[in-house]
Amino acid sequence: MSETEEIIEQGEHAEKLMNNPAYESAIKAIKDEAMNDFANSLPTDVEKRQAAYFTLKAIEKLDLRIRGMVFNGNFEQEKAKRGRPRKV
Repeated sequence: MSETEEIIEQGEHAEKLMNNPAYESAIKAIKDEAMNDFANSLPTDVEKRQAAYFTLKAIEKLDLRIRGMVFNGNFEQEKAKRGRPRKV
């Protein structure tokens, strides 16, 4: 399998994951839990607040990475389509 095919396949898998209701539910639950932890922490509970912050940042990074995989897969797929000879 070529690198382009791998990127396209990875993008397809990432898109399926993003559109999976279980994935969406899990991401939302983790975000909600982190926000609740932060909101219900004391101002002096630095460790709890930092843990919530880092959890939110990690989820954002994961989501961004998966969206990037989808974008790259779609981009490579379009590039491959345009590189094919036109049928007359």
